[in-house]
Amino acid sequence: MQKVTYERLTEVLHYDSVTGIFTWKKAPGPRSTIGTRAGSKKSGGYRHIGIDGKRYDEHQLAWFYTHKTWPIYEIDHIDTITDHNWILNLQDIPHKYNTQRINHPRKSNKCKCTGVHQQTKNRYRAQIMVNGLKIYLGSFTTMKLASAAYQAAKLTHHFQ
Repeated sequence: MQKVTYERLTEVLHYDSVTGIFTWKKAPGPRSTIGTRAGSKKSGGYRHIGIDGKRYDEHQLAWFYTHKTWPIYEIDHIDTITDHNWILNLQDIPHKYNTQRINHPRKSNKCKCTGVHQQTKNRYRAQIMVNGLKIYLGSFTTMKLASAAYQAAKLTHHFQ
């Protein structure tokens, strides 16, 4: 798919790098006017903007607008809030490191602690994924101890 050029992007949109908001410099159609905020939210809380019939993620456009090159990897929101698109909140990182930054449990996790699963009524298992391999961290008498083991392993394995 042919992506929008930098010249076309800056012709139709203005990006405020402090607020992370794009506004129209040229109205793309009858429903938008010059000076109004461009784009809309989509599922997952991310924002997207349509330019010349193609949709772009707003955080990707923010990166391109600022750096004049498309991101190499994935754009990560440092504060983890998906519609906070000011440039100091964005970083271009590989998928592996982006997923390692996730520190909330899956919806199916009954313990509500990342990396912790209840084994029995009084035992909690801690584990972590490192380079695609599941590492068993131990079995603990409390959820708090299992979570502490996971958090310590996360510091050791994920952020080197």
